Amino acid sequence: MAFLKFLPLLLNIFSTVGIVFANKYVMSIYPYAMAVTLVHQAVGGGLIMAKSCSFRPKTPLPFLSDVWIGLITVGSIYFCNQSLRINTVTLYQIGKLLNIPTLCLFQYLLNGKKHSIHIYLSLVGVTIGVGISTIAEFNISASVIGLVMAALGVVVTVIDQMEVGRLKQKYEASAVDFLHSNIPHRIVVGACIVAAFEIEAVTKAADVPFACWMALLVSCIFATAINLTQVVIISNFGPLALAVTGHVKTMTIMTLGFFWTPPAVDYLLAKKVFGIVFAMAAAIKYGQLTAFPTSSVTDMCCSRRKSDDDEGDVELSKIADSPKPNHRRDS
Repeated sequence: MAFLKFLPLLLNIFSTVGIVFANKYVMSIYPYAMAVTLVHQAVGGGLIMAKSCSFRPKTPLPFLSDVWIGLITVGSIYFCNQSLRINTVTLYQIGKLLNIPTLCLFQYLLNGKKHSIHIYLSLVGVTIGVGISTIAEFNISASVIGLVMAALGVVVTVIDQMEVGRLKQKYEASAVDFLHSNIPHRIVVGACIVAAFEIEAVTKAADVPFACWMALLVSCIFATAINLTQVVIISNFGPLALAVTGHVKTMTIMTLGFFWTPPAVDYLLAKKVFGIVFAMAAAIKYGQLTAFPTSSVTDMCCSRRKSDDDEGDVELSKIADSPKPNHRRDS
């Protein structure tokens, strides 16, 4: 049963790694990020609707809630893609690293939610490790519009994660029903962005080869799995767990990249490996603190010692309560 609880995490990581390699091939031929995202949403919505045999779920969210989720979800994707397009990779990675501290700040300001010092330290460890491994050089030159896109990418992503968790809990919807309810609104928002900024993607679609369409279909399946498991992760573990999972996925992709294209053995490789190990260790510690808060070694030792002491006390009480032998001699 414990494995089933973590199955969405594993599926989310596997799907994200798979979609990176599928999208890498698709984007090399069809370089329209928002159009590809729109196809992902459309195919995912079609699969969910086909499964339920209905255009809308039995218990949909209110219309305004669906529109709100559609706006912030697609907005998060759009601003992050624009940040990557305009800014340097370094500034883009710094923006991703700011997701966790920004999420902690928002949770404290809006909900007054605090975490233990051990969880904060593990989150700092994840952020530092990912920073060491992903930021090759400190080059953050950017335009004003680039900084605005990076900031909006962080803020909108954090709001999206918090709102998904809040609305799912409020309306007690399953992950499939939640996604089924608002995916038409995501498609409409994505179509408006494509019409405004990537209209040439429509005419270029006719020139896409068959192999690229097959790779796009595979990436659509991965995208649907990611969308569903994200809702489950936020519901079961909270938005912070999703942010940590995102960094674990980054480290996994980097590790696989080492085997896919072996890099030169130098200082930069050593720095990246150290960062990956440091971040993964901190992520594992975060998972232990959140999923098994009472399973630390110290707690186990203390409970074991207490159990031994209790057993000793029971034995002493038995000895004290046992009848004393009668040494009187009958005359």
